[in-house]
Amino acid sequence: MKNTFTFHSDSGHGWLEVGSKDLDRLGLKESDFSAYSYKEHVSSPTYYLEEDRDAGIFIERFEKANGAINLKDSYVEGNSPIRDLGHIKH
Repeated sequence: MKNTFTFHSDSGHGWLEVGSKDLDRLGLKESDFSAYSYKEHVSSPTYYLEEDRDAGIFIERFEKANGAINLKDSYVEGNSPIRDLGHIKH
């Protein structure tokens, strides 16, 4: 399993980008995360886990199973296009 993930942020918030296969490998489901995270609806969904709670859930589970996680930062001035994606629905 890869150990480098992109952390996206703008002037107001941040999100950890995680693929659906990464969630599956760790036994995590959409229902483990809040509606404040986003999902890009494509054939293999990409999740953007909000920084306050959801990203921490993923990171903790990942590090227990695989060791340290590496984060690659991606900053956008103004509002991130992630904000235009659909929220995870429960």
